Amino acid sequence: MAKLKLIYRLPLILGFIAIVSILINGLFFFIFMILSMTLFVFIWRPSYKLFILSAIIGSLLEIINLKTDGFLVGLYRYNVHPLIFGAIPVQLIIWWAIIVYISYTTVSAFFKNKIINLFLVPLLASMLELVNEPVSADLHIITWIVKGTVISWYGIPWTDFVGVYVGVFIIMALFYLLTRKEKAKSANKIMKNYPLLYLSYTFFYFILFINSSIKSPVEYGFIIILLVVIALFFASKYSDEIKQFLISYKEDD
Repeated sequence: MAKLKLIYRLPLILGFIAIVSILINGLFFFIFMILSMTLFVFIWRPSYKLFILSAIIGSLLEIINLKTDGFLVGLYRYNVHPLIFGAIPVQLIIWWAIIVYISYTTVSAFFKNKIINLFLVPLLASMLELVNEPVSADLHIITWIVKGTVISWYGIPWTDFVGVYVGVFIIMALFYLLTRKEKAKSANKIMKNYPLLYLSYTFFYFILFINSSIKSPVEYGFIIILLVVIALFFASKYSDEIKQFLISYKEDD
């Protein structure tokens, strides 16, 4: 029993270690992210399907977009090598798996309804672009060739956020379809600690770039993401009260 309690608290421990590792070296942070993903697979075996789907579908959508001159979300190019099919860097495969993983476990910590999660997981994943893209552009990891859209986030076109949302929505829909007969009781017991990993991901950028030329998008992005996670927490905590209020409001009408 003591060992089980320790296992269920490991995500929380890893979250704290991840935050500490940010202050030491960014590489350690991503190592702990991958370690946490590995741990999750051991606790709930079907989760490996989520990581595989994320890596394959996310990478495939980006390759299609780049090979069609930005038909899906706009034209950009990666400046990091080696490139897969001359389009995307190898690291991007891991990145897709990480953002879907931390978004899925965070939403699942608050809500168990798959229909709700199907829409919320892509939302949290696309919100990470608030800090991902400005940082990547500043570090010359990515260069947006098509700019100037009416709606943009510090030079990042709105289509990028829509693209991530749609991509993760497809990933989650397929994942739920493939695991519709699987029970996630063991995973549910530990996922309540996972929002810390999601926030540590954004905190990573916040700490590293708060005093840089891209201070504003990183700072505002972190604040927006933090407020959304807090809102999800209270929405889940007081879900029964909210439902009761809506029912009474309709009855009054």
